[in-house]
This record gives sequence, C-alpha cells and structure tokens, in this order.
Amino acid sequence: MKNKWFLILTVFLIILSVSYIKRGHTKQEDILASVFRQSNAKAVQSNINTYGKLDTTELTFEEMEAVCHMFAQKMELDDPWQVKKEQTDEIKRFQITRSSNDAKTTIKIESIKYPQQNTAETYMIVDIILYNYCDHIMPIKEKMEQAFQKANIDYTTNIVMTGTYEGSIEEEDKKQLAQTMMKKLQGKIHETYATEQVYSMAGYTKKIPTYIMSNQKKININLAVRYNAYENKTYLYLATPVITVEY
Repeated sequence: MKNKWFLILTVFLIILSVSYIKRGHTKQEDILASVFRQSNAKAVQSNINTYGKLDTTELTFEEMEAVCHMFAQKMELDDPWQVKKEQTDEIKRFQITRSSNDAKTTIKIESIKYPQQNTAETYMIVDIILYNYCDHIMPIKEKMEQAFQKANIDYTTNIVMTGTYEGSIEEEDKKQLAQTMMKKLQGKIHETYATEQVYSMAGYTKKIPTYIMSNQKKININLAVRYNAYENKTYLYLATPVITVEY
C-alpha cells in the first residue's frame, strides 16, 4: 500500500496539465491558438480541463488532501487555497481552488462508490482557466502531458478558447467564419448544427494527432458561433476535441 501511494504522489509532483484520448506527441496543437488569433475575436478566456483515474479504491479525505496540496506545491502555487469537502452515499469529493486576476485553478479528487458491485473508483480533475488570453495554454498542455506519458497514466484533456465580437453577426457570416477557420485548420467537416442563435461545426484535422470517435468518425475540432442578445456580443468558441463549456 505504501509503495502504491508513493508512486501516486510521485506522479503528481511532476504533473500540471495533460492531453486526451488517442494522444500523440507533437507541438502542432499550437495551430489552434494561431487560428484563434487570426479570427480577430477578443479573447475572453481559455480553459483546459483534465481528468484521469487514480485508483480503484475509495480514498480518505486525508489522502485526497495530501495529493492535492503536493500537486499545488509543484505547480508553484502558494496559499491561500479555498478548500471544499463534500460527501454523499455515492461520492466523496475534495477540492482546492485558487483564483487571481489572470487565472483560476481548481484541483479536485473524487471517489465514486458503486454499492451494488462493492467497488469504487477515484479520479483527479484539474481545471485551469486563463482570462483574456490564449497563448499560454498550449505550452502548459505540452509540457505536462509528457509527464503523464512517462508515467503511463491514461488521461483526458479538453481545451476550449472563447472570444467575442461586438454586435450581431449575420447567419451567413457565422457560417463563413466557421468554414474559414476549419479551412485554416485543414479540417474535414463531419457535423454541423444551426439555429437562429448558434452555428456549430465539428470535424477532424491531421494537424492535431489526438481525437475522439463520434458516430464512427474522428473528431478533434469543434467550433461554434453564438449571439448573446443581452450583451449584444457574438461569442466564438474553438475547442479540441469538443466544446465542454456552456454556450
């Protein structure tokens, strides 16, 4: 048991953020940030959300806290952290959150119990939000996914970049914007969805070697254009592999 926990804690000492399903080893994800900049949207935030299975047992709050804070130390993030603990019959959750003007980092561990099978699984979730810029998210992803690969840990990462334009964009212009961005990514369009408020597109590009499968097709690019009448702004979302934020 001590050896198992020593391995887990050692892994978390070298991790910051990660990749996702069917990952590759390349710097080509930088093209995502480049195409986002070329859209001329005003950057609002970038989000990187990562999770992976830690164990097949339920952890105690003390064990969760030790891993979270060791992880935070290696991220060179000092106090204060906001601490939150929750427990129900089926889930136990421990998380620490740190916010600044530029970013918000949440480190969370969840133990999920399956009473009928008398089993449990424990996951770690790291959510990093960068405000008003997108350039730093790719170097973070690349640097830390190498640590996961060396540790042979399966994990999933999703990246979403969000920007805005002033006012409303015509339906045809939304479509043209999405198609232009997909073309710059050298992507093949697999799915489209359109309403009066939203135009969304999903597809696959060889420029990014990681992907998920949807309807027996590879997907690693998802973008959407949505008008917010209350703010009188049009939002642009560009993600790999899919958009996970509400829009």
